Amino acid sequence: MRQTKSFLFVLASLLGLAVATAVAPGAVGRASGAEAAQAGADKAAMEERQHPGQRSPLPIPFATADGPAPNNSPTAAEVKSNEHSPVPVGADLPPNRTVGEWLHELGDSVVRRNEPSVWLGFLIAVASGLVVGRLSAVGLRRAAQYLRRDGETVRSAAVGSIAGPTALLFLTVGLAIGAGLLTLDPTWRWLSNKSLALLGTLTAAWLFFNLIGVAEVALRRGAQSDGSSLDRQWLPLARKTLQVILAALVLLFVLDVVFERDIGAWLAGLGIAGIAVSLAAQDSLKNLFGSMTIIFDRPFLVGERIACLGFDGVVEEIGFRSTKLRTLAGNLVTIPNANLVNGPVENISRRPAIRRVFEVLLSRTVTGEQLARALEIVRAACADPELAGPIGLDVNGRPQEPIATISAVSPDGFVVALTYFYRPPDFVECNRHADRLLVRVVSDLRSEGIPLGVIRGTE
Repeated sequence: MRQTKSFLFVLASLLGLAVATAVAPGAVGRASGAEAAQAGADKAAMEERQHPGQRSPLPIPFATADGPAPNNSPTAAEVKSNEHSPVPVGADLPPNRTVGEWLHELGDSVVRRNEPSVWLGFLIAVASGLVVGRLSAVGLRRAAQYLRRDGETVRSAAVGSIAGPTALLFLTVGLAIGAGLLTLDPTWRWLSNKSLALLGTLTAAWLFFNLIGVAEVALRRGAQSDGSSLDRQWLPLARKTLQVILAALVLLFVLDVVFERDIGAWLAGLGIAGIAVSLAAQDSLKNLFGSMTIIFDRPFLVGERIACLGFDGVVEEIGFRSTKLRTLAGNLVTIPNANLVNGPVENISRRPAIRRVFEVLLSRTVTGEQLARALEIVRAACADPELAGPIGLDVNGRPQEPIATISAVSPDGFVVALTYFYRPPDFVECNRHADRLLVRVVSDLRSEGIPLGVIRGTE
């Protein structure tokens, strides 16, 4: 859904650009001079037969290189002389004529030249393309939902990705068939061909835009089968990058091929402007290169718990500019990537074990025998088969029993410290194990009549 919304935004931008380019002065003036001259000659001959000796102005003005042409239609000699010289059609409005009058004349020239049966065929072709495209899209989406019943697969993503482009493709085909039935002036024929070319380009762009998402699904499933976290880190970034590049290429293609604009000067200007933008956006570029450093150096992955810049939480997303961190309190923190790269990052999820330290404060009234017995009770609790399993190794994975010692003597009493490493490094299970161990130690100490002080536990 997010990919579709992104593409619809790009599609709306391209359509807006297309409309602006099509109605700009001189845009329709790209029709060939031969077609314009032939149409003018046919119109002049018809008017000559109806009113001998008189010539009416053409409803579509012709412009020359020096300016707008007069309202009178060209003579046969003028048509013959201009037969091989391209003359733009409709480049400018004639004098003393409003845009509404000009559009009205253009519409009349299209309507009068086609019979009602031809218009009926045009409407049937367009309606058929619209209906068939809609039904095809609905069928493909239902097929994708059926294939997705056991989870998202490459096939379900591929079938779902072609639903929208298929609907647009059938609509474009219907419009092409209907436009082919109409008899159009060169201006309208040029506009029709350019519109169909634009729709075809957008259909192909939409399809490739969705196929990028299909490739992401395929790579993600491959990474999951290998037990890798690669899909959660660089695949979203790669998808966004490819989609931005595709949108830029489609825009340049539409300008260059569909509307025949010279984009060479634009690209040269962009190169100069890029230097100024890079100087003005140094912080954004630092964050961008910081994201690339995070991807390749991989100090942390999405889903891992890290501590940095005073925040402790789980990484939810690594973007171009920033990394989103969900703290243990549930807050979402956005940290610029440049700060993450330049500052220390503690990856808590990659610790092989969780180190736990318990400090049991015995009353200062305890005797030596009670103190020795307290150490035995703590060690015996750690040796219990129900509790000893996950705490029998050190941080490097070598066998090591939990260490129970008298760590300090204070005016309040004697401090018995218990140190061990819990594996695997599951924070929740480690706390549950610590609760059971603490209950066991306290119960045994109280049953022996050993007076207690304060019990403190740290991680």
